[in-house]
Amino acid sequence: MTAAHIVAEEGVAGDMLLGALVDAGAPLAELAAPVAALGAGCELGARTVSVRGVAATKVDVLVPEGAPRTPTLADARSLLASAGLAEAVAGPAERVLAALAGAEAQAHGITPEQVVFHELGDADTVADVVGVCAGLAALGVERLTCGPVAVGAGAARTDHGALPVPPPAVTALLRGFVIGGGLGEGPRRELTTPTGAALLAALAEPVDGVPLLRLGSSGRGGGDLRRASPSLVTVLVGRAAGEADGAAPAAEGWPAVVLEATVDDLSGEHVPVVLDRLRESGAHDAWAVPATMKKGRPGHTLTALANEADLPDLADTMLREAGTLGVRWHRVTKHPLARRWVEVDVAGQPVRVKVGELNGQAVAVAPEHDDVAAAAAALGRPVREVAADAAVQGRGRLAAG
Repeated sequence: MTAAHIVAEEGVAGDMLLGALVDAGAPLAELAAPVAALGAGCELGARTVSVRGVAATKVDVLVPEGAPRTPTLADARSLLASAGLAEAVAGPAERVLAALAGAEAQAHGITPEQVVFHELGDADTVADVVGVCAGLAALGVERLTCGPVAVGAGAARTDHGALPVPPPAVTALLRGFVIGGGLGEGPRRELTTPTGAALLAALAEPVDGVPLLRLGSSGRGGGDLRRASPSLVTVLVGRAAGEADGAAPAAEGWPAVVLEATVDDLSGEHVPVVLDRLRESGAHDAWAVPATMKKGRPGHTLTALANEADLPDLADTMLREAGTLGVRWHRVTKHPLARRWVEVDVAGQPVRVKVGELNGQAVAVAPEHDDVAAAAAALGRPVREVAADAAVQGRGRLAAG
């Protein structure tokens, strides 16, 4: 399993993570392409900079004058949907933006749908988020962790006036993470931005220190160079210790939690909506199973699998959206297969195929549904036929090496 760890002891922001991922080996073109697909005219530019004598990569998001804004979560989702991004990028990006809206909603006592982004509604925010998600996908990262996060001190200027650092949205997003003011006696300022915090909350698992990692590459991203003392964020990329290439994770697996509620008064039309909201709140996956309740009434057991740090948000979401009177949860251990992607051609249409490997051997082949559906629509063929063709080609590619 490819794993990455973020060292954020000097804070984190979206552009800093972009720089660190490029510095760690993510091709800039693979980050720039989905950003360009947003249609806002944004471009990415990378340069090598020196921060306190240490070489780092600074990625700038170049925003044209008059670029469209996304002042609401609905606007941001619409922009993502219209861009035609790969699910490996679009899904995580939507979770990040939903986490950001949820934190702002909590800070202002409103719903996520009522949140109006001010400076966070600028085109560069969505570009940062999409670029980081594309960078993680380009590096094949399957597990992302983050150690202690420096949030800074003092006050930050916002459209609502000066707010103490860390501001309410950042504290809501970093629940479960180890936080601190920062290393040394640096300047009193904001070190972790709301966008940076949202990326961590939606994509990373909080840990106390650097996990055991067979290091493959590392990258450093530079912060705002206009500052007297710019910050650095480091990303370490490699294979989880104890794994050979293509092997399954170590026997101890990865810790997770399962959250459940059983309901008998939730319309079948509403079940998919609740599951979507759970995924937006940080669940790795969410599903529903039919259940027979007392007096023989039909119902559903709603289940979410997630990191323990996301448990409070998920419980709130399940209680609010499902209307249940309570939830239950327990700790579990995940044993995911090592995964990689291959791309096949079905009658001229590209389809990505996910391959699950155990001890270096492919044991599961699954065409990406969104790619299959798009190919089937373009070819005028049934989805099941295109999926079968893609699976056969995927297995053939693996057999051929």
